[in-house]
Order: sequence, then structure tokens, then C-alpha cells
Amino acid sequence: MSKAGLYVHFPFCRRACFYCHFFKRRHRPAPVGDYLARLQGEMLLRRDPALEVDTVYFGGGSPSLLDAGQISRQLDAAAKHFGLASRAEVTLEANPEDLSPPLLKELRSAGINRLSVGAQSFQERDLRFLRRTHDATQAIQSLTLAREAGFRNISVDLIIGLPSQTAGSMEANFRAVAALAPAHVSVYILENVPRPAADERDARLYFQARQALLDLGFEHYEVSNFCRPGRASRHNLKYWRMEP
Repeated sequence: MSKAGLYVHFPFCRRACFYCHFFKRRHRPAPVGDYLARLQGEMLLRRDPALEVDTVYFGGGSPSLLDAGQISRQLDAAAKHFGLASRAEVTLEANPEDLSPPLLKELRSAGINRLSVGAQSFQERDLRFLRRTHDATQAIQSLTLAREAGFRNISVDLIIGLPSQTAGSMEANFRAVAALAPAHVSVYILENVPRPAADERDARLYFQARQALLDLGFEHYEVSNFCRPGRASRHNLKYWRMEP
């Protein structure tokens, strides 16, 4: 039986981030329901019980706007139409402000076993520039709540190259990473924003981030991704390895 990863795109957001290049639409309940039904229809069209799905990735958009029942129905469809592995890595991208204790408990019960939290920064000035709908306290609290809910495979997204960033604020970000101890960190360079001398500055910040994470014991296993030993994203590795 061949193995594959299943990517489920949820394109709805409360507010579109100006730096995001992924397809997105404003969140409204009616089109969300129609879209989820179409996703299940596409799984039926691509039905292949001989294809073992051992990673599922809910990306977006803002898939943490989904409730546990909606997620469960998508995973049930995947199990019905493919060979969903019992120990599949099931990732959900999440906004910090969405992660309450009840939702986190429900997400675990629904089958989510890996969270990718879009903190982007732990500095208020950076978050204001990015026009994020969460603050630094929520970013930190969401990771604490996720760990208390039993999640052990947690990834954090950070963005570098912001005009508001300095070497000092970067150090503060990685002190927060050290304290929160996620299993995985993704470091993305800001795009789609004209900035003078950006290439040279971005390179300095990137290598500062890389060294900080190496010093914390992370492995640099892909351009933007760092992990604790054995905690690489199994789903993302499929793209690099040209797997189905």
C-alpha cells in the first residue's frame, strides 16, 4: 500500500493578512458549510482505499475557526475514502486567539495531534505592524494552554524581516521560544512589503534566528523549518521528497 499526505485547505479568515499569498475569503457560516461539503465530495471523486494517508494537514486561511464536529466529519470522510492510518500525523494551523481550553480539548478528541500556531512574533510592536488580531500575551497563553490540554507536538510560526525588528527584539522572541519549548519552529521572511536594503538585513536576521534555534537544540532540516530531534513535520517532508 502506497502512502500519501492529505492537505485540506480552509480559505476562510476573520481578516486577510496583507503578507499572506494563500487563497482566502472572509469567514461567513453559509459558504463555509457549502465548502466543507464540496471537500467531502472531492474526497469521494478521488477515492482510493489502497492509498494509505499517514499525514493530514488542515491549512488556510484560518482552520482554527472550524469547530471539532466539522473537523471530525472531514477526518471521517478521509477514513471512508482512503486508508487513513491509525497513527497519522494530523496537523491544524491555529490562530492564538482561537485556542481556548474547551476548543483544545475538543480538537484532541476530534483527532488533531499536532498544532501549528501562527504567533508570528512575541513582540507587540511587530504584531501591530502585521495587523494581527492577537497580542503577545495571547500568543504566549495559547501555547501554554495547548500544552496543558495535552498537545506535545506543537509548532510555532515566526516572521522575520519586519521594519520594527531589531537584534534585541529577535533575542526576546527566542527567549520566549526557549521558555515555551515547542517541538518545532518555522521562520518565514516577510514578503510583499517594499523595504530598503531588505535582502542584507533579512539575511542577518535569518542567520541570527538560525543560530538561536541551533543553540536551543533545534535541528535545521529545511529552509524555513527547525525541529527538536524526531519532530520534523512528516507532512511537509512529503513535498520535499516528492511523495504523493
